[in-house]
Amino acid sequence: MRRKDRELSKNEALKIIDECEYAVISCAGDKGEIFCLPLSIVRENMSIFIHGATSGGKCKNFINGRVCKIVAVSQNAVSKLSSEFFESIKNDHAKLGKYAFTTEYKSVIATTVHV
Repeated sequence: MRRKDRELSKNEALKIIDECEYAVISCAGDKGEIFCLPLSIVRENMSIFIHGATSGGKCKNFINGRVCKIVAVSQNAVSKLSSEFFESIKNDHAKLGKYAFTTEYKSVIATTVHV
């Protein structure tokens, strides 16, 4: 992790997973293509459960033992700018940093473990 000052404890990370508004699962497919899919998740102990069919991309990637990562996001307070306001600030880096780009959210990345 590059920003060690933002590293979370295990309990803090689990709380974000439990309270997440949404999650995204990602892994590499058969030909190296990136497979990403938004989803909702539920955690019990150290297991994360996702909804899915018994066939298809998610299932195939798990069955084949691929390492997948789940990014869970909670307390999302990212600004929602009108098109007009964005157009008025798009060339002003200071204003973009203040209004458009933010770290006003909590997130955690979980990695699959195949046992």
